[in-house]
Amino acid sequence: MHKPRGATKEQIKSVQFPVALSVKQWRSEKRRIQTLPQEVQSAIEKVQPFTEMSQSPEQHPLAVLSALSNQDKHRLELTPAIEPLQLAHDTSIEFEEVPDPIVLQQVMNRMKIDGRFQDGVEVITHDTTPYRVAQLIGYHQYHGRVQVVTDDNVTLSPAEVMNTVFPKVTSIIDTVLYAWANKS
Repeated sequence: MHKPRGATKEQIKSVQFPVALSVKQWRSEKRRIQTLPQEVQSAIEKVQPFTEMSQSPEQHPLAVLSALSNQDKHRLELTPAIEPLQLAHDTSIEFEEVPDPIVLQQVMNRMKIDGRFQDGVEVITHDTTPYRVAQLIGYHQYHGRVQVVTDDNVTLSPAEVMNTVFPKVTSIIDTVLYAWANKS
């Protein structure tokens, strides 16, 4: 018994490029491409994360792109994270009255710096009690790297997404199109 040459509209709508992190997942996902020619199905299986990166398939560029796409598709917030790299400050505090040197040392030791760089976090807290600040002169400088964290806890910078994920996806598309063009 041989398959008919065409596919129904419903079959065409159900075709999706599967992304599998394991052989078990591939067994259930490959149904999405069952109407495609066997050569194309084989090419798609060959580029799966579980075949190309068996030790860490979740870090395969196709898996990362799939995770980002699923988060976006399901309207889940892509979590940006800022990795703090450097915090520098040079500050001069002038008080309304001349402080006692011993009390001043205690006041200066109450400065707290929180380097978590998250919404709602007070990065610098400084309680100057009993002295009131008349003037604060100086600067605070923060250097950090913006990253995207997927649900699978894969962390990527925007540059890593562009430089790693997209060239690999282009290569995968080429592989599948070549298989399609050269099918029997």
